[in-house]
Amino acid sequence: MKKFLTIILVLVSIQCFAQENDSIRYKFDSPIDQYPQFPGGMEEMIDFFNLKIHYPSQAAYVGVNGKAFVSFSISETGVLGDFKIHKSSNLKPDSYNNDINLGYESLDNEALRVIKLMPNWTPAMYNGTAVKTILVILPFYFYFD
Repeated sequence: MKKFLTIILVLVSIQCFAQENDSIRYKFDSPIDQYPQFPGGMEEMIDFFNLKIHYPSQAAYVGVNGKAFVSFSISETGVLGDFKIHKSSNLKPDSYNNDINLGYESLDNEALRVIKLMPNWTPAMYNGTAVKTILVILPFYFYFD
């Protein structure tokens, strides 16, 4: 059976969190004039994820697909922290089938594992001064075929 993972990351300048969308989202507690950046830019980040992410065997076993949103912060020095699942891939937990629930949980855990492997970023800037990014949300798409 063929397995593959598709990660779609689109960088869009959005500071409003009321609308659900599938782009990278940021939240700052001060103005910025330059967004934080993964070392080497968006293409390098996608390459990084494609090298590091593995489709979880538990998810493959039960045949679940999903979209997990992982969040983290970026300090003024570019150090990442505050890692967590912002929105689980399991939108409707199945009270009758724990294997399916564990499959979705394994997708969330894999996304979180890989986020924690990322190198430090170039921090956001305002008037030449580094600014803390209090929240970055990245979507991860897992598809099993």
